[in-house]
Amino acid sequence: VSFTSADVYSKDFEEPFIVASRGWYRARGNEWIALPSTDFVRRVADCIRDETDRVNVMMHTNTLKKLMAELNANMIAPHVDSCINKE
Repeated sequence: VSFTSADVYSKDFEEPFIVASRGWYRARGNEWIALPSTDFVRRVADCIRDETDRVNVMMHTNTLKKLMAELNANMIAPHVDSCINKE
């Protein structure tokens, strides 16, 4: 069996990182939705910027697409209606 560095990155780092990030995004989204809509949007925007910067410096560029999909699915999408209807 032969492993490439991409295999190791994907299985040993990226997959567990994405799973952990999913939980963090869900928790922060659930926490931040209690704030005024403008604050929720600002915090989400800050998170997107921070995650993008972090990936660009420390991770493979393919990780960003996966991470942003999780952020959208767990931090943004569940709260869109609440955010819009709040104010």
